[in-house]
Amino acid sequence: MPEPQMILDYASPRKRSKFRLASASLLESRWEGENLIIREWLAGQAGAILAIVLTFFMVGNLAREGFAEWRRLHTLSTAIIAGFFVTGWLVLVPAIIQQTWRETILRIGDGAMKLSMGGPFSRQHYLRQFDQVQAVRVISTQVREGAPLLAEIEILADNAPPIRLFTDHPEARLVLLSQEIDQAVRGVAPATVVPAPNASVDAWRKLRDEDLPH
Repeated sequence: MPEPQMILDYASPRKRSKFRLASASLLESRWEGENLIIREWLAGQAGAILAIVLTFFMVGNLAREGFAEWRRLHTLSTAIIAGFFVTGWLVLVPAIIQQTWRETILRIGDGAMKLSMGGPFSRQHYLRQFDQVQAVRVISTQVREGAPLLAEIEILADNAPPIRLFTDHPEARLVLLSQEIDQAVRGVAPATVVPAPNASVDAWRKLRDEDLPH
């Protein structure tokens, strides 16, 4: 049986799309009662905005000159070339905006993990009930002498493709985040219980069954 297609995070530091311009990946978590909300988004789009504006004027000038050449000489070659560049720009810019303004939102609570991923023009949504989830674990993505330790969070669930999130963020940050996920799954607000430093994320189902009333 073929491996299920992984669900990958395109707002992480790892640049998975050629249409995404240079941008920093930011990560934060916050609590709303016993619900944990983790948000990852791309920042620093000023360079992308500048590039879009500059190419707009360049392509606009090319289109104006092509139209003027067609009116003067009644030849289509320049107009066709200008139209080709205008069409390419109209196709490329939305793709760049979609990829460079991406964000990932993971909400954990009320018995489910709800994941939303995408950009301004389209988003994908996934739902994993707690009783579906087999494991939530931190996986190292870079272990090299002299280099920072990087990792990602993987969510495995029954009859569903694996989800890989927050790829190439610092491992220490994701370990703390995994502890918050463990708390949210157990329905324990952070003001009530602080997770043990060596708590195993893979054992969250066992901890949940012990803590929740039957």
